[in-house]
Amino acid sequence: MATCSDCGSNAAFFSVGDGKCSECDGSGEKHSLTDDFASMVGCLEPEDCDECDGTGECQTCDGTGEVDDDDDD
Repeated sequence: MATCSDCGSNAAFFSVGDGKCSECDGSGEKHSLTDDFASMVGCLEPEDCDECDGTGECQTCDGTGEVDDDDDD
């Protein structure tokens, strides 16, 4: 197994990725400054992240932080 390249930005400190979606950082929600402000004042319900469909998990490794280390691709 190898560290997932999409969620493994902390690989210098850990041997696996954190398993979080890189787009929403694991929250499962879309984030922009205007959306966050509207959500705070109750005008807008948060929407699911487009990358992970609201799961918050990295789509490359399914949240495990590791991928198969296939050298024969």
